[in-house]
Amino acid sequence: MDDVKMQVSGICIRENRKTAYVTFSVETEDKYSEWMIPECRMTTNRGFTDEETAQLELYIKMNMGKLKKKAASIDPLRVLMGKV
Repeated sequence: MDDVKMQVSGICIRENRKTAYVTFSVETEDKYSEWMIPECRMTTNRGFTDEETAQLELYIKMNMGKLKKKAASIDPLRVLMGKV
């Protein structure tokens, strides 16, 4: 999975809990997977195999602290203004 791109959303409130989303995609193969953190729950998968999703889950679990820190650093106002 060399061409996998990852994006992390800012923090949002869902069911009174802080949540962020991590997405993985491979544009050349039309693969897309979305995960909720900190629950580490896959919400969408298109094209990734079971083995690949297990690798993505392991990546999220091993990097949870960094992913949460990245999500917390995203300023929604800057995103809306296109100044990311």
